[in-house]
Amino acid sequence: MSIPGLVMTIVSGILLFLGSVWIYSTTMTFGRSRASRAAIAMVSVGVVLGTVGVFLLLG
Repeated sequence: MSIPGLVMTIVSGILLFLGSVWIYSTTMTFGRSRASRAAIAMVSVGVVLGTVGVFLLLG
């Protein structure tokens, strides 16, 4: 178990949560509005960090 892997996994969980809330709030509250590029980038970075963090934790 590595500390950087644990930190990356925790940070990715936070980014995924915030990004999904941001996408949900912009797409569901304003009708036809689209998700912003920043929110999609936040979720993408969260997925990448989570994948790398899990590999570091298991490796």
